[in-house]
Amino acid sequence: MADDKQVSTGVFPIQRIPNPNRQTFYANNTFVAGNQWDIQFYFSLVHEITPGQFGAVEETLVIMTPEHALAFSKALEKALAGYSASQGGIRDIKSPELPAPSEKTTT
Repeated sequence: MADDKQVSTGVFPIQRIPNPNRQTFYANNTFVAGNQWDIQFYFSLVHEITPGQFGAVEETLVIMTPEHALAFSKALEKALAGYSASQGGIRDIKSPELPAPSEKTTT
């Protein structure tokens, strides 16, 4: 295939072959969790459900070993550094300030 790419992993070469039936998702929110066995990446699409109320619809879950998650992190850092070098800095999205929960007393 013309789109095939050879990738060196340092162990043995892997030929990347795109699956023509693969799904593509857009995510504007990611939640990362981990345990002693793996790291989970929840990719979500946040949208306004009702005025002022937002929800994150989980589009996909990717589970990796810690070793693969670390390799992914390094590859992502390299890609972001390349993007910043060619396109300029990437803005840091700040989490919105949520109102403090009101103290309610029960009687």
